[in-house]
Amino acid sequence: MLNSSTYSKFHNYFDEYLEIFKNHINIDSADILLFAVAIKHESDLGKIDKSLTLCSLIDTKIENIQDEELIFESLIIYYWYATLYFSIKNKEQSILYANKTIEIINESKKERTSAIDEKGLKDISKQMMQIKDSWISRIPFISGKKHGRNDIVKVKYLDGTIKETKYKRIEADILAERCDFV
Repeated sequence: MLNSSTYSKFHNYFDEYLEIFKNHINIDSADILLFAVAIKHESDLGKIDKSLTLCSLIDTKIENIQDEELIFESLIIYYWYATLYFSIKNKEQSILYANKTIEIINESKKERTSAIDEKGLKDISKQMMQIKDSWISRIPFISGKKHGRNDIVKVKYLDGTIKETKYKRIEADILAERCDFV
């Protein structure tokens, strides 16, 4: 694993590698893995913009690949895209990349990438679903009619009891969903 001293060496080599990579036509799973490690480290340092730049750089090479194995390997980049965009509260982009990650996992017949085992893939799918679900607004259903505190209302409790009284006396029961308007 990379720590601060080993990452320094990695970072120096990675900078040299980037210059070569920019002119490199073909990529392989090792390229994807190197980028994933660099993206994670930059993200851990709070350098979200740098991480997104690295995602974009590798994405230009992987977005049009046809090789199914490389497409499957690339899910880690889309995972990082979704996670990073989520961290900066970019709803559209985080959902876009979460969907792309889930789609790659679901469409593949493989159970692992070169760096991620079956459990890891399940965890990634779960995280991507959490990102998507977190953006869904949950608005509680509230009766269409607004009641004044002294309005007389009729409600039915869960046990079947029907009560007619001032709204202010049963407001807490209505909000706690112990009863509903009749």
